[in-house]
Amino acid sequence: MLTDCLGDRGFLDVGTEMARHIIDLDQIWSDRVGTPYRGLMFYEKGYWDIHGGVRDGWYKPICSHNWISGVVLYYFLTGEAKARECALRNGLGIRLRQVDRYAKKPSSGGQTRSSGWAILCLTSLYDLTADRKYLDWAMTLFNNHFAPQWRESGPYLQGGLSYYYSTQGLCELHHRTGDANVLKLLQDGCEGDFDSDYREWMIFLSNIYAYVGYKTNNQAYIRRAEELFSTVIPRGAKPTVFTGNGAWTKETLKVMRNGHILQYVLWRLQQR
Repeated sequence: MLTDCLGDRGFLDVGTEMARHIIDLDQIWSDRVGTPYRGLMFYEKGYWDIHGGVRDGWYKPICSHNWISGVVLYYFLTGEAKARECALRNGLGIRLRQVDRYAKKPSSGGQTRSSGWAILCLTSLYDLTADRKYLDWAMTLFNNHFAPQWRESGPYLQGGLSYYYSTQGLCELHHRTGDANVLKLLQDGCEGDFDSDYREWMIFLSNIYAYVGYKTNNQAYIRRAEELFSTVIPRGAKPTVFTGNGAWTKETLKVMRNGHILQYVLWRLQQR
């Protein structure tokens, strides 16, 4: 949180409002909800549809639009018991919806980003609990979902946003497990020529180039990360955030949610 580096209490107050909304309103607490949606969060655009009806059943809770890392951070900052309970329940939802599916039947089918965001959430839950099962669940998604896509389609998996939305989770997973195959997938992605119709890919991939560059001592990758980041968010650019999407709260915060692995790597390099 920005309050950590700026000392401005106002950032913590705003973050608290956001966390409270996620915990009290967005998180699905009822066990009467069907198994595919139980424990996840409601869809980001505010649709409360679970059992059907809204837009012919679109926008139901799904792992590609489910985030818990901020709630974990909020718990670390405040110690609020309900935040921890929320995070753990969300982990249950990820297992029911995503992990159990691929544990039973490995497959290349299904959105890459559903497993990518789930892996990011699971690494946060490992940080929260030190329970190895969350990393095991994340590796199940990597081995039984990402690996088949990798074999079929190459290192960009399904390509587009479904790939670059998954890259932070992969970096976080490798950081905690040291799994050689995870790093190999990240390296293969850096060595290729990625492009997308979505301009935001550059800020997401600034993290992967920075991470792989740091782990392999490849300075060219770190420079590439800086180039990608500054291309999307040049100093003084207006607007400095992404807009034009119905989920504007998510879009405008993408700048704050990404590039932090690059920033961490640059900080670590300064300490040497």
